[in-house]
Amino acid sequence: MEVIGIVAISLDGFITQGNKPGSAFTSAADKVWFSQILETFSAHLMGSVTFEAEREPITRAARNTSSKLRLVFTRSPRKYHSLAKPGRLEFTDEHPAAVLRRIRDQGHERVALLGGGQIYGLFLRENLLDELWVTLEARVFGTGTPVFAGEHRKNLNLIEVANLDPNTLLLKYKPE
Repeated sequence: MEVIGIVAISLDGFITQGNKPGSAFTSAADKVWFSQILETFSAHLMGSVTFEAEREPITRAARNTSSKLRLVFTRSPRKYHSLAKPGRLEFTDEHPAAVLRRIRDQGHERVALLGGGQIYGLFLRENLLDELWVTLEARVFGTGTPVFAGEHRKNLNLIEVANLDPNTLLLKYKPE
């Protein structure tokens, strides 16, 4: 199974603008690329903060008959019991490695990790990321949520660079 972290960041390394949740700051080019690329993954994993920032579109998508799994890591899965749709929208407090084993056994081969900082940090620390795809937006926030919460010492190898538009880069990395 392949696990790809997908994140949009400002030039100063933040995934949110100050304390505003969500990715409203991203360019039109990133929004188009992101929606197209998500279609190539059978499972989307995220933390509860990311889920809450995009709750309506995620729950709406889970109501349709899509075969995509949206799985939310939370310390309180029972809090979301009324929203859960087995196989489409699930909430868990399991360890990420156990989740990955379980969804691999369910037939998921390509997983998108969609944040936030706590989740990216956890997957990086546990060596569970195969690649990290970073959309670099030409913006400076000064404050916000860093890409990786916690302390990390990892080297990443740049494997691809693409322009999404004149001011937006897509950088693909492979952790060592």
